[in-house]
Parts: sequence; structure tokens; C-alpha cells
Amino acid sequence: METLLRPAFQKDLYQILPWIENSKMLKYWGRHRLTFPPDPEKTWMEIGGNTCDTYVLDDTAGAIVGYGQTIRRDPSAVHLALIIVCPNRRGQGLGRIFCQQLIHVSFQH
Repeated sequence: METLLRPAFQKDLYQILPWIENSKMLKYWGRHRLTFPPDPEKTWMEIGGNTCDTYVLDDTAGAIVGYGQTIRRDPSAVHLALIIVCPNRRGQGLGRIFCQQLIHVSFQH
């Protein structure tokens, strides 16, 4: 399956936040950092979004199918955070592909 990992932007949250249907899902995804109801501007600030460590996974049609962040703990370790895959694309191995690409890109920097 062809995909493209690219930096995320605040505007991408307009496509991602509808995947989170209620406050319980938001708490599960963002733990204590996020407040309900989410909106792109507020959520971007709450997650500390930036184009250096926040990514989306696009499919070949350019649709966003995944979102996540990388957090460097030390030079030899990376923490993957806020991983989410589009609900209608789950079960296709995209989460695994996405995490592999996030790990790869985090060790390139």
C-alpha cells in the first residue's frame, strides 16, 4: 500500500478530529492534555503541534489516513504519541506502516 508521511499542519485537524466521536474517545486518545469538544486551533495548541514532530499519513489519493507525533526521549529512543488511524481504514495494516515510518523519520533528524 502506497502512503506518504508528511508534516502535519493545524488545518489537518479538520479531517482528523471528526474521527473522535465523543469525550471518552478524546480522553483515550489525548489523555489529560485535551479538552472536549475539540476544535483544530485549541487542539493544536493543547497537543503542542508543530511541523517538526507532528505527522500525517496520506494515501495515494491524498486523503489523510493517520496522525501521530514523535517525542525524542534521548538520542537512542523515540516515543510515539497520539497515534490515530482513520476509522474506515483500520484493519488494513496502516497503523503498523505509519509507526514504522514515524520511527524511521525520527532517527533521521
